[in-house]
Amino acid sequence: MLRAGSFFGRRTGGSKGLRRDDPPGGEADTIRGVSSLSPVTSRRNPLVARFRAALAGEDRDSFVVEGIRALEEGAVAPERLELVVASTRAGHTERGRALLERLIAAGVEVREATEEVLDACGGTRASQGIAALARRREVPFRDLVASAPAGAPFVVAAVGVGDPGNVGTCLRTADAAGATGFATARDTVSPWNDKAVRATAGSIFRLPVASGVELEELRDGARAAAARLVASVSRDGVPYGQADLRPPIVLLLGGEAAGVPPPLLEAADLRVTIPLRAGVESLNVAAAAAVLCFEISRQAGLAR
Repeated sequence: MLRAGSFFGRRTGGSKGLRRDDPPGGEADTIRGVSSLSPVTSRRNPLVARFRAALAGEDRDSFVVEGIRALEEGAVAPERLELVVASTRAGHTERGRALLERLIAAGVEVREATEEVLDACGGTRASQGIAALARRREVPFRDLVASAPAGAPFVVAAVGVGDPGNVGTCLRTADAAGATGFATARDTVSPWNDKAVRATAGSIFRLPVASGVELEELRDGARAAAARLVASVSRDGVPYGQADLRPPIVLLLGGEAAGVPPPLLEAADLRVTIPLRAGVESLNVAAAAAVLCFEISRQAGLAR
C-alpha cells in the first residue's frame, strides 16, 4: 500500500517526483513509500480474483472503475473505494500524480501493480494505469422516486437497452441534465457493467441508481410518488417540444429495436416523439436521451 507523500519515479538530488527525462515504463520507474504490502506482480494474486469477480457480475456488492477521470469523481466519495491498483504509468502526468496523492491522503488502499496485472483487473487496456474496486450503492426504485429533492423526481429509466455503452451514456446524460436518479429494468444491461461504468465518466458516483427493476415496480413506484410516466416512442407521440415535461417525471427509454415494452406503454401518462427528417427511422437511445433530458431540464428551470 502507498503512503501519503509517495511519488512515482526516482528521487534524484533530494527532489521528489517523476523526472521529466525518465522514460515511461523504464527501469527508473518505481513507486516509493511502499509499505509491507508488496507490489502485485502475478495475475494469480487473490486481489486480481476480486476484480475479476466484480467484472463478471459475481460480486453483487462491487464494481470496477478504470481511468483517471472516473476515479477523480470517485475520490469525492473515497469511502466507496475499496481498493486501487496502479502501475507506474499512472504517475506519468501531473493529473495522475495528484489523483494518487489525493486517494492516499484520504486513506484509500492503493497497491502498486504491473501492467499485466492491471490488464487483468480491468476490462480495457486504456485504463491509464489505474483501476479501482468500488462499492455499489443501490437505491430501491420506490425510494429513488419518493426521496427526490422538493418532491419533484426527475428519473430516467432505461428499459430493454442491451448495449452497456448506451446505458452508461444515458446515465451520464441524465446526471448532466440534472436528473435526480437513474434506473434500469430487469431486462437491461447493468449500469455496473464495466463498459457502462466507463461510459458514465464518473457520473456513477454522483447519481443514485436502481438496477434490475421489474416493469411493474417502475409503474407502481412512479404512481406512488405521483410522478408521470413519460415514454419515448419513435412515432405517433406528442412532439417533445410541445409536451409538458416538467417533473415529477419518470422518463422511459427503450431499446432501438423493441422500444418501450407494451405494458409500460399502456401505463404511460404521455408518449413523446422526437420529430426526425423523412427517411430517418429513429435515433440511438443515447441521442434520444440527450434531447429529452435537456428538454426536461429546460422546462424545469434546471439548465444554467
